[in-house]
Order: sequence, then structure tokens, then C-alpha cells
Amino acid sequence: MTRSHLFDADPTRPATDAEALLVEDIRRRRRLVWQIMLSGIALLAVAAMMLPERATTLVAIALFLAFASVKFLHDLSQCPRCAGRFNRWGLWSSSCGECGLPLRKHPIS
Repeated sequence: MTRSHLFDADPTRPATDAEALLVEDIRRRRRLVWQIMLSGIALLAVAAMMLPERATTLVAIALFLAFASVKFLHDLSQCPRCAGRFNRWGLWSSSCGECGLPLRKHPIS
């Protein structure tokens, strides 16, 4: 579907097999962002207690670069239904910002 068909997109319509696979990929990217962020905080706390300041700084820089690159890829996710930016509202959106396709799992038609 192209962006010109945006108003034909029905968020209540069950996802096709292809849409469901692509929504699963968006969920996987979102989980990866959260995993890197939360594990990075724990790793940084441990590094701050056990490593010298310079090494802790390097760990913080590496974690920031990892988080920024994964978050960038997450933000580029396109909605499989309307090809709009799925993550318009960041990690908190539960549906496409353009057509309303839900991120939650729903039966595949």
C-alpha cells in the first residue's frame, strides 16, 4: 500500500501475513533498544565501581554508541500497512502514528 492510500488503511483490519512479520520485526527492534538501555545502565554502574575512571568513560561511550545506533534503526521502522514512520512517538507508541496499525500481537488472517 502506498502513502496515497493512507485513508484506506483500517487499523481494525487484521494484519496480513506479511504485515504481521514486519510488525514482529518492529517489536524485536524495540525490545533490543530496551535491552541495551537497561543492561547498559547496569553495566555502567558495575564499571564505575570496579574500573578506573578512564575505562568507565570508554565503557560509557561504547554503550552510548550502541544505544544510539540501535535507536536510530528503530526510529527508521516503516509501517508495513501505510509505509509511514511507525515510531512517530518513540518507544511509547503502541500503534502506527499514520494509520493506527497496532503493535500488539493480533491474529494473522
